[in-house]
Amino acid sequence: MALDKSILKTKLESWMNSPYDVLNDAANAFADAYDLYCQDAIDPASNALLLANKQAVIDAFNTITNNDTASTAAVKIEGGMILYWTGATFDFQSPQLSSVVTVSILPSTISPTLTTIFSDISSSTTVSTKATQISDLFDTVTKTVIVTITLPSPTSPIIGPIS
Repeated sequence: MALDKSILKTKLESWMNSPYDVLNDAANAFADAYDLYCQDAIDPASNALLLANKQAVIDAFNTITNNDTASTAAVKIEGGMILYWTGATFDFQSPQLSSVVTVSILPSTISPTLTTIFSDISSSTTVSTKATQISDLFDTVTKTVIVTITLPSPTSPIIGPIS
């Protein structure tokens, strides 16, 4: 399979429409939405995602407070998403020796746009619109993650983005 942002949009919409009494519950639901979307990621050799750091997204979300600005919250979420991909591995097949994320999401690729989305508190902006904006952003940025697939010598590694 490949990344499908409609899955992310649907899960984000559900997340936004659900009341949460505990921040950790909201954090888990948000991380679940992104993680479910990412489970369909494949590396340049069509290997499936094996392991990523979902807990980093939960931890980052849990640091958001009521006193945080939209910008601060966006930077915290971006940090969690960077750590989600840092060192992530794919289920490589022989003769491949490894398939590991070597370039995660870069800083400042999510937070500026996410700040704009978070700052829009217009009553005319629907949950569906917000979910679309966030899923479009996350989909675009996630597809910049670079994987290096190591092969036995003397073959050069395969390096490319996930899809």
